[in-house]
Amino acid sequence: PAGKRPYGEVARMILDYLASNPAISHLAEHGKVVFTYKLNCYPSKMHASNIRVMLGHAELRPERKAESYRIARAEADYLISLMQPADVPLAFFTPAYATDPELRENETAGFQQGQTMNIYPADVATAFVRLGKATGERKYIEAAERIASTFMCTQLECGTWYIKQYFKDAKPVVPNLMIPTSV
Repeated sequence: PAGKRPYGEVARMILDYLASNPAISHLAEHGKVVFTYKLNCYPSKMHASNIRVMLGHAELRPERKAESYRIARAEADYLISLMQPADVPLAFFTPAYATDPELRENETAGFQQGQTMNIYPADVATAFVRLGKATGERKYIEAAERIASTFMCTQLECGTWYIKQYFKDAKPVVPNLMIPTSV
C-alpha cells in the first residue's frame, strides 16, 4: 500500500526523534552517557553511529544544524576521551565494550572487558572525518589520523588485522582475521 507520508518526511521524523532521544541527547546535555540504555555498552559502535545520525539530521534539518552538531561533538569528544593512550600497542583505538561500572553486569560488556573489535575504531575514525569535514574542526580529523596510524603500525603481513585483540598487549582474542573493508 502507499505510504501515509513521503519518505523524506519520515526520515526527518525519525532523525528528529533520535536527536531528542535521551539515550543520545543526554550526553550533550549533561556530559554523561545514559547507561540505562543497554546498547551504550558498545561505545565505539553506538557513538560513531550517533555522530553519523546527527550529521544526517543536520543535512535534513538545516534549521536544527547547531543542535545536531552540538550532539555530534559531544559524542565525538566522549569517544576521544576513551581512546587508548599513545604508549600502548593499540594506541588511540576506542573500546568496543564499555568499562563503566554500571555496565559490568551487562553480560557482553562485562566478559569482554579489555578487548577491542577492530572494525569499530575504523568506524569511529570515519565518523570523526565526517564530523571534521562538516564542522571544519581539525581536532576530529587529527583523532582519525591517530587511529589510522595505529592501523598502519599493526597491519599483519597478509594485509589485514585480527578481528579482536586485547588492549594490554595487542594479542588476538581469537585467530580470526577481519575483512578489512572498513579500515
